[in-house]
Amino acid sequence: MTASTLGGNRLLSQIDFLVFSHVVIDEIELANGMVQDPYLGGAGAYAAAGAALAAGPNRCAIISGVGTDLPVEAKGWLIDSGIATAGMPAVDAHTPRTVIRYHDDGERTESPRFGLDHFTLSEPEMAMVPENYQNAKGLYVFKAIDTGFWTDLRAYRARTNCAVLWEIDVAACNPEKRPHVLKQLADVDLLSINQSELDLLYADQPDLTRVQQVDELRAAGVEEVLLRRGAGGATVFGRGGAFAAAPPPGELVDPTGAGNAFGGAYLARWVDTDHKSSEALAAAMAGSAVTIRQYGPPAVSHVHRNRFNRLTNQVQEAVHFLEKSIK
Repeated sequence: MTASTLGGNRLLSQIDFLVFSHVVIDEIELANGMVQDPYLGGAGAYAAAGAALAAGPNRCAIISGVGTDLPVEAKGWLIDSGIATAGMPAVDAHTPRTVIRYHDDGERTESPRFGLDHFTLSEPEMAMVPENYQNAKGLYVFKAIDTGFWTDLRAYRARTNCAVLWEIDVAACNPEKRPHVLKQLADVDLLSINQSELDLLYADQPDLTRVQQVDELRAAGVEEVLLRRGAGGATVFGRGGAFAAAPPPGELVDPTGAGNAFGGAYLARWVDTDHKSSEALAAAMAGSAVTIRQYGPPAVSHVHRNRFNRLTNQVQEAVHFLEKSIK
């Protein structure tokens, strides 16, 4: 790893939220054969956009390796969005690129242009965290089980008492890894998982209800489980009970990054409201809604932030408490 980063004026004195996930350049080919201009993507960019929409500018940073060829347009999006970049060291000549192909049936395939080994080079690590990012209030982590990373994160969390949201990687979602997942949840405050990932995690116990599955996860030590259900909305299971919300109506352009933006926005609003789940859920649903209305992560501009605030208020009015009867 080189010492080079995007640097510049993004080395800020106080960062409240750190996003540990890849930044990539997405190359999209639509079902009709049209090719979109490449743009910044990856779970890191989408989660940071969600956090920045919820928390405001200059409070969020991405931790991820990039390449020396990171396009000027991507750098501009980061700067304009108020997302700090001093935790993004150049680890290779090339920034990871993901080729996304949409098909006539609505499905899509994704593949790393430079291969999996190259993609792994930019894996975010705690060692990438700059000295002046050492007092964050919240960490968003998109990872599978990585013993070394979680050991380092545990030390950071113990020192700062920061909140940790884990958006679990599907690679960790199988019955064989469930004991490791349950053990890891002792170091996590919020677990973000979608319905299909939960099914995979408990594939060997098909008779368990969703509530029983969630109860086991919460018993492992995590404070809240955020169950994402796509067009069905999301349900938050926590100490104060369960809250559910549906997505606000609006055009679906591209679902890419919706879950990442959900997690980033939830974490930021949860921390800023002293753990008010219903308010965090409304912000998370709004973050997802803003994200899916264009290709690429939304610019964290005045226009998008106003839209985000309107959608948050709209969803907040419809968030409802429910008995834990979800199947």
